[in-house]
This record gives sequence, C-alpha cells and structure tokens, in this order.
Amino acid sequence: MTKIIFISSSTDSPRVYKRIDEFVEQGYQVDLYAFQRKTFHTHITNASFKYKVNIIGTIPNAHYFRRLFSMYKSLKNLFTSYQEKDVCYYYFMLDVALVSLLLNKKKKYIYEESDLVHTYISNKLLKWGLRKLDKFIIHSSIQTVLTSEGFAQYHFGNNIPSHVSIIPNKLNKKIKNISILPKSEFDPKKLKISFIGFPRYDTIAYFGTIVASKFPQYEFHIYGNISADMENKFEHLKHFSNVFFHGVFSTPDDLPLIYSKTDLVLSTYDVRIENVKYAEPNKLYESIFFETPIIVSKNTFLAKKVLQLNVGYEVDPLNEDDIVKLIRNLTLDSLNDKILSCQQHNKEDLLNNNTMFFNKIRQLIPAL
Repeated sequence: MTKIIFISSSTDSPRVYKRIDEFVEQGYQVDLYAFQRKTFHTHITNASFKYKVNIIGTIPNAHYFRRLFSMYKSLKNLFTSYQEKDVCYYYFMLDVALVSLLLNKKKKYIYEESDLVHTYISNKLLKWGLRKLDKFIIHSSIQTVLTSEGFAQYHFGNNIPSHVSIIPNKLNKKIKNISILPKSEFDPKKLKISFIGFPRYDTIAYFGTIVASKFPQYEFHIYGNISADMENKFEHLKHFSNVFFHGVFSTPDDLPLIYSKTDLVLSTYDVRIENVKYAEPNKLYESIFFETPIIVSKNTFLAKKVLQLNVGYEVDPLNEDDIVKLIRNLTLDSLNDKILSCQQHNKEDLLNNNTMFFNKIRQLIPAL
C-alpha cells in the first residue's frame, strides 16, 4: 500500500492538518515532515495526531531565496535517508515543491497551492521565472490542489487541466454541531461591523479608522490577535470609544456568539497584493453559514463571487470616499436582502466535502 508523505514549510497551518486528516479518514497511511518558522512558536507533539509528525528544520524569517537554501539541506537528508519505497509525496506550497523536485525529481507527487507565492516577488524577472516553475510543478504532478477557483483562472483561464482539483477552504464539518444564535436586535443607529480573524492587512485598520471617525454612532469590533509587526497600524484605533478589541477567540466554539453580535463582517484584504485578487478565503463560507453579510475588496475574484451570491458588498478599502459612500447607503432593506440570501444558501454546500477529489486519488493511489 502506498504511503502519503506530506511535506510542509510550516507547522502552524490548520489547512495542512485538515488535509492530512482527510487522507487518514480515507484510509491512507501518512507521515508529516514539517519546518518550523523562527517567528512562530508552535509546539506540536505526536500524541496530538493519528500520524507521525517530524520536525525537520527551522526556516528563518528571511528573503524567499534564503529560505529555500535553508530548506535544501533538511530535505536532502530526508530524501537520502527515507527507506520506504512505495510512497507518494504531497508538497504544500511552491517553496517545498521547488526544492523537493530538485532533490527528488523521479518520485510521484501531489501539489497543493494555497497562495500564489511568486506574486509577492518584486523583481519582474524572478517573478516570471517562478511563475513558469510553478506551472511546471503543476503540470508534472499526478494531481494538483488549488484552494481557490480564482487561482485556477489565473493559471489556466477556463481551460483547467483534468488533473487539477479546486478545493476552496470551506468549513470543517464539525461546525454542523454548533448552533447559530439569533442576532441581537438590529439597531440602525448603532450598526456593528466586525473583523473576525487575524488582522494582518492595514486595509482593515484604515476601514476601521473611517468608520470610527466618520460614523461615531456605529461600532467597529476586532476579534483576533494583532501581530507585533501590525500593532502600530492599529494602535490609534484604541483612542476611539466606538472601537472594541476583543483579542483571542476559539474557532469554532466562540463564533456563534461573535456573529450574533455582528451586523456586517469585514474581509477587505489588500488588493495591492496580487495574490489577494485571486484568493477565496474561508471567511466567505463562514459569513454565509452564520447568515451575516460580508464586506470585501473591489476588483477581486472574491468580490465577484459575493455579488453573484448576493451575500454582501464590495468597496475600495483604501478609498475614504468609497467607504463612506458604502456605509451611508446601507439600508435595512438591503441588509435584510443579503441576510435572506445567506439563509437560503444550502449549509451543506459550505462544508468541506472532497468526495470527487478522493475518487480521483483512489484511481491513482489505492488506499487499501
């Protein structure tokens, strides 16, 4: 029986563990080899998992190509020492795949891309080269997973290869065990807008500043920890009496209460980052599940999807006039219309269900 060997450049990604858990549930034997980041302090133990977890190195918080170099030695040792022959590798992200193919080019592999990493590179020649390599990695895989339909459109337009599977980061099925709490009574004079997650974009702080200063009757809530490198972007918001910082929360246990106190959820990521234009974040499915309209950034794949589903609004998150216009034009009828669209959406469609993907995988790699 073929074992699946997962290799990840990070130990702190819930998506990685979720994907591996799915393979375990499907009857596959798996191992995980992962790098830790110097900027994170994630401690994992084998006792926490149903599979073997191996930390094979630490990646410095440095330039992308320096990180690749630091990964090289650890992966070389892994591929040299690994004894089992009947294996299929599963590479998470471009950095792992690049180094692994250089060292292990003859082995079959599955590739998963959850970010268009090369779009962060400012040097045009390097960016072009990495994009070409990314396409080569996709075409050479026995199966590629893209976590956004927007990524597929970016790479292939409407001609998506048959060995490419689109698996958006939908909700864990366990969320079905959580009740949706009734909303607090809506008060049009005290609209409550919330960011729920990890506020790593200054567009969130900018939107909050406009709401706090231009609409003092409204409330702006931030649920989630602000990283040290972003604290200066949010510090000034603490001076507004209508801005509330709630800190760490538990997912999914705390979500029903948070969403019951939220009229609009904010998800305005920074469109100056090219990757954002094509991403399909989990927050879309979460907001629909909890029947709360979402605000997203204009000129993105996400905005097109939100408008198509009629579950929220688009805005230029760096344009004060556009933000003010959006907030001023909000009406109770409009909000109720978006909420109704959320309620009419089949909850099962929001949950992670990769039956079709595993049907493909079984034809390539039998589980038993």
